This record gives sequence, C-alpha cells and structure tokens, in this order.
Amino acid sequence: LNRQQLLMSRAGGGDQDGGNHSQGGGLQAKPVGQQLRSLEFLVIFLFAAIQVARSNLYLGVVDLVNGQIAAKQDIPESTRSTLTTIVGLIIPQGWLAVPLIEASIHRLGIFGTLHITTFVGVLYNVVQLVPNLWLQLVGASVFAVFRAFLFSIITAYNAELFGPKTLGRVMGVCFLVAALVNLSQTSLVEMSLTSLDGNFAPVNLGSILVSLPIFPLVLFVQLRRRRLHSQDGSLRIPSRTYSHSTAACTAAHLSIAEQILCSSSSSEAAGLQVSLQEQPALAAETK
Repeated sequence: LNRQQLLMSRAGGGDQDGGNHSQGGGLQAKPVGQQLRSLEFLVIFLFAAIQVARSNLYLGVVDLVNGQIAAKQDIPESTRSTLTTIVGLIIPQGWLAVPLIEASIHRLGIFGTLHITTFVGVLYNVVQLVPNLWLQLVGASVFAVFRAFLFSIITAYNAELFGPKTLGRVMGVCFLVAALVNLSQTSLVEMSLTSLDGNFAPVNLGSILVSLPIFPLVLFVQLRRRRLHSQDGSLRIPSRTYSHSTAACTAAHLSIAEQILCSSSSSEAAGLQVSLQEQPALAAETK
C-alpha cells in the first residue's frame, strides 16, 4: 500500500470489483445510510444473520447431538466423554485455516469466498446427520474451518465494499441482527428435547435449508456487479489492504494505515521546514 492508494481508500475511491468509482457513486463514497440500503449490504446482512446464528447453534447442540448418536449406538459414557473433550479441543483450532482463507479471498474474491463459506457450513450439518459418533470429529474439524471463514469474510466483505470509514457501523448492524436471530436457539433446543424426544435431525435439516437461499442471492449480486463494471470498462483491481485480510488482521491494517498517514504527514512537514530554512542560505550564496 502506498500513500496515494491509502488516501483514495479513505476518501471512498475504489472498491473490490474494480477501479476508482468515487465519481460514479461507488459504495465507499456514499453515506452510511445509503450503504445500508444497498443490495450489497442486504447480502451481508442476511449472510451474517443466518450464518452467525447457525454457528452458535452448533456450539449449543453439538454435545446433545453426539449424546443422541451415542445413545442409539449404546456407546459407553466414558467414550462419549472422551469424544466431547476432543471436540472441545478441535473447535478453537480454526486459526489453522488462515492460509486457506487468504488463498480463497485472493483467488476467488469476496463473493467466491462467501460461496465457499456457505458450502462448508452446509457440510458440517450434513456430517451431523450421519449416525456415527467418531465421524463427528470430522464434523467438528469442518465447523472449525467454517467458523474461521465466517468471521473473516464478514470483515473482509464489509471493509472491501463499504470502506474503513463506515466499517464499524456496518459490522455493528450485522452482528446486532445476528444476535437477535440467535435468540431463537433456546426455542429450537427446547423443541428438540421435548416435542421431538431429543431428535436434532429436524433442526440440522432446517439449518441446511436456511443456508441454501444464500447461494443464489450472492450469485445474483456478484453477476450484477460484474455486469455493471464491464459496462463502464472498469477492471477488477484486488485490494491488498482491507479485503484480503482475516478478521484479526483487518484492525491491524487499519492501525498501520493511520501510522502511514501520520508518518507521511510528518515527513512532508519536516521536508517543508528544511526547505524554508535553506532558502535564506541559498539567497545569500546567490548574492
């Protein structure tokens, strides 16, 4: 990142799908109110509301689902306890997927990575439908990858399309809605334990079904943006600052960007001061 690119980003000049669109009404150049009314925001709004709630639902029911499978297979309690411990160790290891996340965003872009994240999210629910206790370790591994992809792509998408100026507000709206949707978890678990006699298969099937509409929605917006940018002749110029970073790195990049601006401004000021100091000496030599 050079200083000119940083200033363009701060001014809202440019987005992920190509070029400088500040004069053409690019999302980064618009007020936050208009950003929140855009189709691009609707995509990440629904994506976060559904996928973050699904992620938390898995954490809430994984032991119950494994218990249901263990009961059907007459597996001893000690074995089930061991598996629960292993699952608890696997889930926090999503950081191992960071190279995959970086490669996905660099090669497929933010929309392609949204598709990958949704697919991986469906995959761990499919594993939970298979009545094999040890296979659930694979499911937990898939979920760990999904969770890492999920929070990274939400941050990358918002930073790339809406810019650093409104990133915090857009992210706040997304996670606020996700928290509200997450309140349904209690009712779903209670229904599974009481009305369905501990059968969590319907909940897992429902979790898969609510994810499926994300695919055509993301594809529609992806193709729409590609068509618009092909009409105005812009090319996709991948960002190396905000979009192609994980959730953890985005904040660091923003901090570094501010330091670049401050150091650049200080250097320019120092250069101007030296120039002013040298002017009398140059004038004396000329005389």
